[in-house]
Amino acid sequence: MKLLTVYYKYKRGGSYHRLRMMLEAYAEAGDKVYYIAVEKYPFELPGIYPQILNTPFRNYESTVFRVYFLLVSPLYALSVCLKNRIDFLIAVGGVNAFVQALTSLLLRKKMVTFIRADSSDVLRLEKAPKVVLLVNRLLERIGLFFSHRIIVNNRDLKERVEVKIGKRPGKVQILYNNIVVAPKQSHRSGIVTDRQRFGIGNDEFLIVTVGLLNRRKNIELLLETISDLGMKKVKLLIVGDVLLEGEDARTRLEHIAKTMQIEGQVIFAGWKESTEVHEILSLADLFVFPSFHEGSPNALLEALGHDKPCLGSRVPGISDVLYFDELLFDPYDGRELLEKIERAILDGRYLEKILELSLERRKAFTFDWKKALLDITRTLS
Repeated sequence: MKLLTVYYKYKRGGSYHRLRMMLEAYAEAGDKVYYIAVEKYPFELPGIYPQILNTPFRNYESTVFRVYFLLVSPLYALSVCLKNRIDFLIAVGGVNAFVQALTSLLLRKKMVTFIRADSSDVLRLEKAPKVVLLVNRLLERIGLFFSHRIIVNNRDLKERVEVKIGKRPGKVQILYNNIVVAPKQSHRSGIVTDRQRFGIGNDEFLIVTVGLLNRRKNIELLLETISDLGMKKVKLLIVGDVLLEGEDARTRLEHIAKTMQIEGQVIFAGWKESTEVHEILSLADLFVFPSFHEGSPNALLEALGHDKPCLGSRVPGISDVLYFDELLFDPYDGRELLEKIERAILDGRYLEKILELSLERRKAFTFDWKKALLDITRTLS
């Protein structure tokens, strides 16, 4: 079978890792996968064929480029589909479903759309202009209307999509992200040595968080918590960086840490590739994920895969993963997180309880995601 998807550029982050896993799943099953983008993805795999859309623009984040892409890519998708005799369409996000809707309609090709997060919530958190929100909502609704099946990654998102399109039995299904088991070689140099590499003493309590540095990730709450704890033997290691050139998120967070006089307790490790992330997770005493909004967070699942005690914000997506109230906290009020971290540091039995509950949740998300993906979509194709 030949499949076509559209995603203009491969970026950093867990959702893009899932995009690669999706492409791999179909290619490993013997399908031919064609993707439309403005540049090749940073990996080459047998059975995956890039279809590069030429553009006169070099700033792929500008409004002018986005308008150009939305106008040109539907026609390009139609031509790629005709030229390569595509059998099936895969869309990642409602707007990309809109891009492929013309092909689906004219050539009567079935389309599966993967929704990883509520894009309206994300745009609001990023303080996008109202006109952008309105256009995004319109394009997304058109894309979802022409989708034959919609796959989401948490219960709340399923309910939201069903409100937009109306409840239609079987059209919206849930496929949670899974835990990718940590590689054995991640412990290559020993915990003590690796801690020293980051300037962390063996007697210090290490809190780790992983994610892009933007306002949605709510890193400010962790900085406030470290400040309020007032414990010099506690370190916070932040893995991640800004997504776009010119963003000031890291500078802003470093300034906050300096203002709070905790810069010596906060380590900005920058962006790390998968192997290095696993190495850092193996060092953690506690993993904390304070986001305001998530779909099905890969970083949190990776921490569970390392058998680490985890705390996360009480929001849809994260709550689906951690479930137990003992593992959750209000991301808008730091008092609950402060109390739980303080207890975890001072009370070994409490930390052990968090670990036990985290291990219980690990079981629920240990499964073959690629097989589950194929099982859901094969019935439609």
